[in-house]
Amino acid sequence: MYTFAFLPHPPEPLSLPQGIQGALTWVGDGELGAVVEPDFKLDSIQNDDQALVGAVVAHDRVIQDLFQLSVLLPLQFGTQFHSTEGLLNHLQQQRQTYGDRLQVLAGKVEYILRCSPKPLEPVLEPSPPPEQPLKGRDYFRAKKQQYQSLGDRQNQQQAQLQTLITTIQRIYPDMRQGEAQDGQERFYLLVGQRRSSHLQKQVNQWQGEATQWDLLLSEPLPPYHFVQ
Repeated sequence: MYTFAFLPHPPEPLSLPQGIQGALTWVGDGELGAVVEPDFKLDSIQNDDQALVGAVVAHDRVIQDLFQLSVLLPLQFGTQFHSTEGLLNHLQQQRQTYGDRLQVLAGKVEYILRCSPKPLEPVLEPSPPPEQPLKGRDYFRAKKQQYQSLGDRQNQQQAQLQTLITTIQRIYPDMRQGEAQDGQERFYLLVGQRRSSHLQKQVNQWQGEATQWDLLLSEPLPPYHFVQ
């Protein structure tokens, strides 16, 4: 049974969105439940790359739509249970854990802060007159100075990043750092919905301090990186 997310039992029936291929339904025990697509079989598209990509996109869309309705624990693409009974047993066993986590996440959203290093190039000193080109030791001394300057700025860039990380951790102790991709650093922040505008102001301030980095804040997202 393909499963998208765990949610607290809603006071009223949810208006569920369209699933990957068909209708969604609610499976719950009166306190905790899950949104599932009972007729979707992941095995049926395993050999179809285009269908798999479409299913991943649809999975994320469903979670985004559900997040507009309720606090939730989003599940990874491909999460399945063998039966309704198996799903209900799992919810029963994890009732306390999931319930506690849902309380922590209530009223909060996730943001991704992407930090990309600005390119650094060696500082080019003014060229000597063509009739007086640098030679020998003077030439190598000039080159050494250029690359020492580049190394100093690389160190400064990393120092700015470490200062930024320390600042974020102090304000958002739940911050989680992702793996760098092509030099871009990623930080996941759990923020109260009412503090979203304040976060953007903080990012603007951080940008003014981390001058050798480009900072980009995502739109508010379901708490993908804070399920556990």
